[in-house]
Amino acid sequence: MPTLWLIRHAKAGQRGEHGHNDLERPLSRKGKAQADIIADLLAAEPIDQVCSSEAIRCIDTVKPLAQRLGLEVEVDALYTEGSFFPLPIKSQNLVISAHGDNIPSLLGKLGLDPWKCSKGSIWRLDLDAEGKVVASAYTDGPEVE
Repeated sequence: MPTLWLIRHAKAGQRGEHGHNDLERPLSRKGKAQADIIADLLAAEPIDQVCSSEAIRCIDTVKPLAQRLGLEVEVDALYTEGSFFPLPIKSQNLVISAHGDNIPSLLGKLGLDPWKCSKGSIWRLDLDAEGKVVASAYTDGPEVE
C-alpha cells in the first residue's frame, strides 16, 4: 500500500522581497528550522521519492529530508503554485512539497479537510492499489521560536 506525504512549504520571507520572481523566495529562519523538524519527523519513513514545486521555498523544505534519505529532490512544475495536480497513482512512497493553493485543492477533491494546511504541515495519505485514499492523518506545521 503506497503512502503519499503532502507537505506545504515551511515559512518563507514576504512576497515581493525578492523582486517579481516569487519562485526565488527562500525560507525564513523559522522555515529552515521547520524543514529540519520535518526531516526529523519523516526520516524513518519508507520514502522512495521526494518531489517538489519549482519554488525555492518548497525545495528547501524537503531538502534536509531528501539528504537524510540519500535521495535527490525531483523538481516538477506540476506542483508549482497555481498548478493543480491530480492524486499521483504510483506504487512508490512519495513526498510532494507544494503550496497553500494546490494542496487544499487536491484534499478537497479527495473529500478531506482543505482548510488544514498550515505552513510546514504534513498530510499523510495511505492509498490502496487503485490509488484510493484508505487512511489519512494531518500534522500541523512545527512551531518554532
